[in-house]
Amino acid sequence: MIPEIAKIYSDKIRDEMLRRFGTGPDRVRELDGFESYVYVIPFNGREVILKVTHSMRRTVDYIMGEIDFVGYLAGNGVPVPRPVESIDGNPVEVLHNDDGSYFLAYAFEKFDGIEPKYENRNVWKGSLFEKWGRLAGRMNTLAKEYRVAKWSYKRQQWYEDDVLKFEKYIPASQAVVIDKCNAMLEKLKTLPRDGETYGLIHGDMHQGNFLVDNGRIRLFDFDDCEYHYYVNEIAVSLYYATPPKRICDDQNAFAKKFMRRFLKGYRDECTLDPEWLAHIPDFLKFRDMLLHSVLCQAFIGENLTDKWRESMKRREHNIANDIPVLNIDFIQEFHKLL
Repeated sequence: MIPEIAKIYSDKIRDEMLRRFGTGPDRVRELDGFESYVYVIPFNGREVILKVTHSMRRTVDYIMGEIDFVGYLAGNGVPVPRPVESIDGNPVEVLHNDDGSYFLAYAFEKFDGIEPKYENRNVWKGSLFEKWGRLAGRMNTLAKEYRVAKWSYKRQQWYEDDVLKFEKYIPASQAVVIDKCNAMLEKLKTLPRDGETYGLIHGDMHQGNFLVDNGRIRLFDFDDCEYHYYVNEIAVSLYYATPPKRICDDQNAFAKKFMRRFLKGYRDECTLDPEWLAHIPDFLKFRDMLLHSVLCQAFIGENLTDKWRESMKRREHNIANDIPVLNIDFIQEFHKLL
């Protein structure tokens, strides 16, 4: 959790937000939330997901942009959770603090299903990767026709994300890392944008954000949806799907297997100019950089576990020394698939 938010959050704030959705603290289950507080709560005879965040991250209109896009996708048959209104009929509840800031709460349907994990060989296989790609392609195709319901709901452009102010969050002692991050940011901003290559995407489409129910992927957590290159949806999926070295002897071999099946599904739903494959290594590296900034924001000054400390040091080293996330020639490997 962002330290500044954690310092001002309290049981009193939690309980008031729960009350507005018709329940109390004795009837909820807290889930791991990295940038928001996330709860499973009972609501009208079913379980729903309640998220509580703060105005330093989101506004009412910005959350309404997420709700609008998710509603559009759901209305077009995409398996995403529909929003749930509070007991007063509000899609977003606001609780003001004395300092002028405020907390926000909103809820979505809760999906049932199996968590897709590397260790679960009955789920973690080629057929899942193909469905994953098909779902990404379907959403990217629908995004090309999406028009936001209200201009004030419009989500940000990817380069407007506050966490990309690298000097703000990455320690000054990592000057080389900051320079590398800024250089990649500027490089990606020069890529061409048009309706076929750029639009509203999920932005964080990994296996921690979907469940598998009777063979069908059910995607949730659109908190990071933003206007971005469609190829980034592919790169982010690949970034998180590739197992860490501690459990995967050959990451490149796995990545090639994943991409063949993922792109097979993707091309069933969406077109992609093969030349964009050449940019995937940069988008993979950029995800490394963004994640490093996010973790610095959340954890610098905190007592880290050995696992987190080693992860951050490894990412810092890789960025500073231009070590690619994967050693793959994406054009050579996958051009023929498109």
